[in-house]
Amino acid sequence: GLNGSGKTTTFKAITNEILYDYGKISSFGFDTKKEFKKIRAKIGYCPQENPLFDFMKVREILEFYSKLKTCFFPIEEICKKFDLTKYLDTYCVNLSGGNKRKLTFVIAIMNRPTLLLLDEPSTGVDPDSRRFMWKNINELSNSGHRYNMILTTHSMEEAEILCDRVGWLKKGSF
Repeated sequence: GLNGSGKTTTFKAITNEILYDYGKISSFGFDTKKEFKKIRAKIGYCPQENPLFDFMKVREILEFYSKLKTCFFPIEEICKKFDLTKYLDTYCVNLSGGNKRKLTFVIAIMNRPTLLLLDEPSTGVDPDSRRFMWKNINELSNSGHRYNMILTTHSMEEAEILCDRVGWLKKGSF
């Protein structure tokens, strides 16, 4: 969808970050507005804006988020896979845009969610980081764990590489 079509707003409604006035969203058979606690642990969300605290170190951020949700991967293991090990003692404010996106992606998958919401996961990163992100998203699809992913993007190339099905959002409707 175009800018302003409702992609990010839809994700925020699914995750109860915003409340909507009408309609219904259900996930795993539960109403996301009324029964979100029942599905929270099944969702991973990589928002467009990185949910990082500038003056916390990467290790501290990962420890913080691992306390909020069940973390299925040892921090060192997941950092090695996403090439973040050398940044464990780096303050988030000093990370490049690509490494901030990697860290945000790691936070989204650390609980091995059944539903993974990816809001423009490779926006604002260099071509190498974009390809790295695409490779890891594709690997998740083939990992043996059943990930259901919804991805927003402005890039048709990204959609072709990562998506099995494509939908268009226009003025809040698919």
